[in-house]
Amino acid sequence: MKHALIVGASGLIGKALLELLLKGDDYSKVIAIGRRRVDVAHPKLESRIIDFDNIAELVVSNKIHDLFICLGTTMHLAGSREAFYRVDHDYVAAFARWGYAHGVEKGLVVS
Repeated sequence: MKHALIVGASGLIGKALLELLLKGDDYSKVIAIGRRRVDVAHPKLESRIIDFDNIAELVVSNKIHDLFICLGTTMHLAGSREAFYRVDHDYVAAFARWGYAHGVEKGLVVS
């Protein structure tokens, strides 16, 4: 069975996607990565909190087949152009590079 990793599962789009992934039969395991734990309990779910400034240190024990990156913010929430760019560009690119380096088969971005 396939494994999925979803980044940003606590946000608006990420929550909706997480619900679909957990309800479906496509994945036996869904790992939710975020700056805060998701408020969902499910046998297929593993929720982890990481420091987005150290994405390269992310270690998973299972092969990840599909990577879903659901990161995004607003200028208001970010507080500055630099912080906005870091979330909407730098973190997205860093997770994509991580996925490529770890043999992820498919990567999808919603921002």
